[in-house]
Amino acid sequence: MELVAPNNIDLDEETRALVATVHAMARRVEAAYTLPPDVVRRIKEGLLGETVYASNALEGSTLDLRETVAILRQGVSGSARKREAAEAHNLGEAVRLITSWIDAGTGCHQSGRLCEIHGILLRDIDDQWAGRYRATRVMIRGAVHQPPRENEVAALVEQTMAASAPAGTDTDPIVLAAWAHWAIARIHPFVDGNGRMARLWQDLILVQGGLVGGVIRPEHRPEYLEALAAADEGEFTPLVSLVAQRVAATLARYEAASLRPARVCTDRAAVKAWLDAERAQGKTIVFACGCFELLHVGHVRYLNGAREEGDVLVLAVNTDESIARIKPGRRPVNPDHERFELLAALRAVDVVIPLPESTPVELIRYLKPEVHTKGTDYTPEMIPEREVVESYGGRVAIVGDPKEHSTTEMLRAIRDENENEPDPAEA
Repeated sequence: MELVAPNNIDLDEETRALVATVHAMARRVEAAYTLPPDVVRRIKEGLLGETVYASNALEGSTLDLRETVAILRQGVSGSARKREAAEAHNLGEAVRLITSWIDAGTGCHQSGRLCEIHGILLRDIDDQWAGRYRATRVMIRGAVHQPPRENEVAALVEQTMAASAPAGTDTDPIVLAAWAHWAIARIHPFVDGNGRMARLWQDLILVQGGLVGGVIRPEHRPEYLEALAAADEGEFTPLVSLVAQRVAATLARYEAASLRPARVCTDRAAVKAWLDAERAQGKTIVFACGCFELLHVGHVRYLNGAREEGDVLVLAVNTDESIARIKPGRRPVNPDHERFELLAALRAVDVVIPLPESTPVELIRYLKPEVHTKGTDYTPEMIPEREVVESYGGRVAIVGDPKEHSTTEMLRAIRDENENEPDPAEA
């Protein structure tokens, strides 16, 4: 078997432009945004969970993301699916070790390092072959190009390690990462775990090249397999394009975090920039609004229901002046700055925008949320903002519990209680 040299890979104009765009995005994120350490830590923890979940799911694991994250935090004890739990735990340990090598500037592109990582990957799963090359010929059902014979594996791995070290080549790191990914998968050096090893080495090269890892998710599996098959034929454009897209998705995550406004924000342009970054990651923006004069359980259920309609909940809250216009003679029990703070503290709410206008129509027109929500005292046909929302392709949704709670009733009950309480002076 002969390996195509990474510096001989030709890409079409569209893919070259995509690669250039990803590098420009990486420079922009690095130059323009400084994230607090705790935010960076949370992003990295989230990416670790998603990387492990996605890579194992591509190989047929039935663990979901939540279960994977729990295993990474707590270990494998208590899991009914012992092998899958061990696979998740071991892959997480492998990612952490590679990260420590990168942070320390340790040389990684050696066959011994590759075997060391594989040893962790199969630890307590297949100790006989953990960290060892396969000793037999393998045949992959349906594959046009079969892996090389076992006696070729060691030399091909050495060739791959030598060619994939970023310091020794002028090949673009995205192209190099895609090539190394293909090469390891194509050589199939181990009895098991080759796909996960290929994806690990891909991300190692990307990070060493000044970028971020690219998570290939289970829903990308058909496209991913087709890209690997095309690379077998010498056509690397689909695989490079997929890797570049996944790197861009990770960069968008950092960009969105850096753009995130304060929980209570009057700067609508800042909110819009953040929402655009979140939307670029495929997230659905949900909008809710109201006065929330005296917070009660009906409000909480409405907001929880709204949050379930998407990924990010924007809540517009009427100011005191706005309430005075739409409810003449009515003065909120809690002033607007306190209402903003209370609502921003709710888990379902991502950002609160003060609303001095009488209606949220112009704010909706500006932010263009994918979903606009109202409580159960409305029907879709009754929603005043429906026409605006549907004009740009959004939708409306009725959420929350039946209208069994209201601020008016709560205030009436408090007033009646006070009126019926005996005067202490007359007792």
